[in-house]
Amino acid sequence: MCNSTVQTLLKMDTAHKLSYAPLMGDTWKSFFGERHPEVDSIVLIDKDGVTNSSGAVLKVLKTLGGVWNIPALAGKLIPRKVRDGAYEFIARNRYKWFGKTDHCIIPAPEQRQLFLP
Repeated sequence: MCNSTVQTLLKMDTAHKLSYAPLMGDTWKSFFGERHPEVDSIVLIDKDGVTNSSGAVLKVLKTLGGVWNIPALAGKLIPRKVRDGAYEFIARNRYKWFGKTDHCIIPAPEQRQLFLP
């Protein structure tokens, strides 16, 4: 689902506001050092710090702007514990529902600058 999520975001983010970095890559290490925290969710790093799970999803939607502001704002009305519970339910079942791939996308030339090391 991570691979398909990145592909979907690349299509949605026509203003190229988002960048993508692999877990445990150089960008990850620049924020977390040699610590390798167990991560099983989306992680968003912005001027406000590090956000994960449903909070990161809402920030991504807000960053996309436009019509995506509506679910971003609506999601804020749901308590974080409930949102994260739903996020974790989807995360636990993602391979069963969406399948699993053994490879990641190779970005198109015009998208390469959006992928951090």
